[in-house]
Amino acid sequence: MRRALLGLMGAVALGAIGVLLAGFIWPDVNSEVELGRVEAFPPGSVTSFYIPHGAEDFRRLESEEVVGMSCGRIAGAYIGGSAGIVIHLVRLEDGSFLAHSGRSTHLGRMVVWLPDRLYEGHQGVFEEPCHSERWAIDGTRVYGPAPRDLDRFALRIEDGRVIVDTNDVTEGERR
Repeated sequence: MRRALLGLMGAVALGAIGVLLAGFIWPDVNSEVELGRVEAFPPGSVTSFYIPHGAEDFRRLESEEVVGMSCGRIAGAYIGGSAGIVIHLVRLEDGSFLAHSGRSTHLGRMVVWLPDRLYEGHQGVFEEPCHSERWAIDGTRVYGPAPRDLDRFALRIEDGRVIVDTNDVTEGERR
């Protein structure tokens, strides 16, 4: 009887581990987000989007709007909580696109795009308000304790539409 019970408990434990591992191996079905048509994003622009966890829809963030807590260093609107995904869609001057994660590579706090901020020759920077970490428009770390550049989501252009896969993340280069 004891062996049967231990065998059953072992099978249940292995099944639970299998289910957890499957969540890491197979991405969520709804991981791809269509952010808009290519022509909606002019060269040299940054457009930020917020996807709350568990939501099917997303919304465009207003200029200097931050998801998460305020540290008092950036004036702007704050959305309560930090659950969810922020995508900073960058269209570089050459017309190419980047999709940066909106989380700091230091402590995972949300970063905001500040287009009017000039920092060491960089016009416009991403900044994490609590520790003043800064990244250039291309995601390169330019200041602060962050150990690496911003992480990037996979992005593709399909039929003139910009599509980002939030489950396909490339870690930023260490600096």
